[in-house]
Amino acid sequence: MSKKVLIVGGSENLVDGENQNYHYITLLQQLEKYEINNISIGGMSCTESFYRCVSEVEQTNYDLVIILWTPIWRKWVYFSGYNIDDFTSIAPGNITGFHKESSAVHQYSKLYHAYFNNQYINTHRFLSQVLLLQSYFKVKNIPLVMCRDGEDYITDIIAANYTQDQKFTNMSDRLKQILDFDNRPDYYILQKLNVLKLLVEKINRTLWIDFENFTFQNQKVDLHSDNFHAGPVSHANFFKLLVFKLKEHELV
Repeated sequence: MSKKVLIVGGSENLVDGENQNYHYITLLQQLEKYEINNISIGGMSCTESFYRCVSEVEQTNYDLVIILWTPIWRKWVYFSGYNIDDFTSIAPGNITGFHKESSAVHQYSKLYHAYFNNQYINTHRFLSQVLLLQSYFKVKNIPLVMCRDGEDYITDIIAANYTQDQKFTNMSDRLKQILDFDNRPDYYILQKLNVLKLLVEKINRTLWIDFENFTFQNQKVDLHSDNFHAGPVSHANFFKLLVFKLKEHELV
């Protein structure tokens, strides 16, 4: 009997006429052991992946869930009136979705990205969502496999360190920026850094494809015809890693 699999993520999970012969999801289907429901959407945000994943699992019984997390800075918005869940994705210079032509959306996007796109909060919420999901799936007794896209601060957080003698070391420039390094006292920066470090430490590495070292972005060795998404070799390599992880869960 085939296993029912839910796949969640963004455009890297989308199968089209050009990549269907080599996409990792196609390769997974060819094993003839899985019935796949792919609810991925181009431009999906982490928050949308979180909520849509929970909603789908509550509606349908799955034997396995695979999540490819997208960049943590992505944001979806919804109009308050004459709208149920027609989403619009806002990104600097790239607005997509149901209301991509709306002048209100474009104005909001400029305002949001200029003043309110707080990467510390984005990171804190993403890590919290990951922890909530791993607990949720443990209660549900559903195997979960996750992969980092790469556009997050996890590598920076792991590398950063503090000692009384040397103070802060291995602090990347972008981590310094989100911690307001030049304007805050050391004790405050350390407090906020430790909040993120604790969340990262609580993440169950066994649920991930090489949590600390692997990201879907840094493993790309070739590209799709759009010169952006992964190509045949990249999908084949990812598929091998995914199958290895599924074997650990005895799901192959």
